[in-house]
Amino acid sequence: MHKEPDSKNVRTLEPGLPTDAVVKGCAQCSGKNVLRRYKGYCTHCYVKLFPLDPLSLQTVYKSKDTIIQKFIDSKFDGFVHGKGCSQIQINGFTLTVNYGDPNVSDQDIVIKFNPNKYENGKNPMLYSRLPELEKEISKQFERLVTP
Repeated sequence: MHKEPDSKNVRTLEPGLPTDAVVKGCAQCSGKNVLRRYKGYCTHCYVKLFPLDPLSLQTVYKSKDTIIQKFIDSKFDGFVHGKGCSQIQINGFTLTVNYGDPNVSDQDIVIKFNPNKYENGKNPMLYSRLPELEKEISKQFERLVTP
């Protein structure tokens, strides 16, 4: 019934499932289709169980700006978000996470973060790069707070 038209493959698929689909049961519910990237859970259960995980954020929010802003808010307090950037004031300096094209001043420390896939053959998904952004923000926080 769910077999792809004109397919010689005997495996059946639910309509519209991505190519990394695995037909098996969800570890949490009775869902039958689980994607490998969701570690044994269906999409719904994964997002419910791990709401602040970068993969969940990317699943729920479609705008890259929103994904990055929600991720930063889940890890740090005090950031103010604008179009293409997030900023926080620390000891007279502005720490800016730039994922667009904002104007910055001389008192800004800028972290440039590319939300798009790379072009050089390596295309890590956004959710896999967000933890690196967290590390860099933490490093700059430490640098600004420690005299």
